[in-house]
Amino acid sequence: MGVKHKRALWLVLMIAAAFALTAASAAPTQSFDDFLADCGMDPSDPAVSSHVTRIGQSVRVLDVELCMEGLYYDGQRLLIGWKTDNLRPEQPALVLYTNVRLGGISVDADADFPISQWWPRVFGLFVTGDPINGLMGGFDSANAKDFLLQSTQDVSVSFTVKRPRRPITVVDADIRNPYQDAAAETDRQSMLAAMEACCVTIAPEGDMDVQAWQDKGYLVVNRGGELLNADGTTDDMTLLNGEDLTDADEADVTFTFTVDFDALSGE
Repeated sequence: MGVKHKRALWLVLMIAAAFALTAASAAPTQSFDDFLADCGMDPSDPAVSSHVTRIGQSVRVLDVELCMEGLYYDGQRLLIGWKTDNLRPEQPALVLYTNVRLGGISVDADADFPISQWWPRVFGLFVTGDPINGLMGGFDSANAKDFLLQSTQDVSVSFTVKRPRRPITVVDADIRNPYQDAAAETDRQSMLAAMEACCVTIAPEGDMDVQAWQDKGYLVVNRGGELLNADGTTDDMTLLNGEDLTDADEADVTFTFTVDFDALSGE
């Protein structure tokens, strides 16, 4: 598999993650069947369900529960879905998706960074109601035939869970700017309330010195949840900068399961 194709897979995965994030406030994807529906398939259709393997594995580390829900493969498209739930939501935890291996071969080997997401989802997300937890994430490739998925192979999906040792503060002047559109302003207020529910401090106007907050013992992020340098920027930090969170308790999780790809593809 070429470098260009591998990077395209990462773009597909990131787009899928972004879709789940933006769609969450309207229709949270909370099961593998929901994930299939989001991808344009009817999970009750036998022509779809015949390509599904239900996995149902779960692991709990650092009071974060990861559940590997299912896999879909039809000879062309591969979907893998999992759920993430922070069981101690008053302290956001960072979960990094780090790798998928098919038959021992990493399909993300050329990626420069993992995909990371705070749980509950309160940063950079307009929410309605409670902070968002327990949603599906997923790997989605429309060109899975290039992986040579034949016979029975092991599949592994790896994560790193990080729980920061310091309280979190958002230093971002824009977060306090109201919207003229009433619906957008309602969503912004919901986001602020969700951050408050997770014990995230929002820096008041006139107190935007990142270094000062860091000196007081805070982990400082912008409203998108990105870790900030002392100068208030993300310069020289990883694009999805969960790797830059070092002052945290950390645990690695890998789910491994066996899949009969010939049976799923119908060959």
